[in-house]
Amino acid sequence: MAGDLASRIDGLSPERRALLDQLRARRAQAAAGLAPIPRRPDRRRAPLSFAQERLWFLDQLMPGTTLFVLTSTWHIREWVDHEVLDAAVNEMVRRHEILRTTFVVERGEPVQLIAPERRLLLSVTDLRSLDPATARAEAGRLARREAHRPFDLERGPLLRASLLTLDDDDHIFVVAMHHIVSDGWSMGVVWNELCAVWDAFAAGEPSPLPDLPVQYGDVAAWERDRLSGDVLGELLGYWRGQLADLGDLELPADRPRPDVPTGRGRAHYLAVPRPLAEDLRRRGGPPRRPARRSTSHAARCCAAGCSASARTTTSSC
Repeated sequence: MAGDLASRIDGLSPERRALLDQLRARRAQAAAGLAPIPRRPDRRRAPLSFAQERLWFLDQLMPGTTLFVLTSTWHIREWVDHEVLDAAVNEMVRRHEILRTTFVVERGEPVQLIAPERRLLLSVTDLRSLDPATARAEAGRLARREAHRPFDLERGPLLRASLLTLDDDDHIFVVAMHHIVSDGWSMGVVWNELCAVWDAFAAGEPSPLPDLPVQYGDVAAWERDRLSGDVLGELLGYWRGQLADLGDLELPADRPRPDVPTGRGRAHYLAVPRPLAEDLRRRGGPPRRPARRSTSHAARCCAAGCSASARTTTSSC
């Protein structure tokens, strides 16, 4: 990975390289002026970050919406010990406070409540009695269903994990989370950590991952403290001034829109010629992921054949 990054940087044009150097210098300067994020004293509660508050508000505005359900699927081509996978998933729940968090209203304000412990039940569905084509179609239907099942922010849990067994060595692993506790980048982090823990547990070893020094609730509390008082007032004042004389925007649309958004979308796929793809990579696009030679669970996965929603991702381990 480091070699890929270095080769991408070496392939940048002089203009892009100069811009990268400027961004690095600004980031280093900003980091030098920031104190480490402190751990909040109350480990059972935390304020919502501004991003979480926006998602909480939208959930209140549209009860039962599934617009913010993030779903990822992984195709696992090996025998799976359900108990080991269940233990690995629950180790992730123990490790990350945000996966034990619910959202309630106290004194008129939403807050995060962090449970000291939470047991997540791994759902296992056995489809081996079906013929292969029917089993795969049913797995796709069940994965899509996960993407369209709403979460209850107040009751939780805000994470679901399901294993769909097509054959003894053929499974679809589905993970769904509400966007208020995760995002696309975090889903990748969770998968990488889960694979490390899963491998360790399968070998009868403890988790190789150290406890996290800072949790998301700490970040939310730090953000609220930092963006408050005069600092927040100055930022709000600036934007209120910028938007003071802004009238209604009459933006053209490609087609009539419903009064109530449905959230339904479609995906359009196209093939990019290999020479064009290679040229885009040389110009700074994402590098081709090298084949993994490890014998870990992550290396024994391939892309799942069932997509669940517009917010669904499928792994290409």
